[in-house]
Amino acid sequence: MIKKHLALLVLLTALTLLACSKDPASEGLEYTLTEDKTYAVTDIGTCLDDEITIPSEYKGKKVTAIGDDAFHGCIRLTSFA
Repeated sequence: MIKKHLALLVLLTALTLLACSKDPASEGLEYTLTEDKTYAVTDIGTCLDDEITIPSEYKGKKVTAIGDDAFHGCIRLTSFA
């Protein structure tokens, strides 16, 4: 019985670590739908993150670009992912 509980604990720990290893996308960024029907991040919006994580998808479509002035003047930013 202890072996089953230990195996379950190891499995749950591994799944938790895998789930936590992916950074969640930064919330509050502004997106614009492009001509090719993908999204571009176009403004910091209401996002307050110091470390910006841009998702690979937004509203079911790929995010493929960052606008030229999307983060203009955002001096507090330390990294992008």
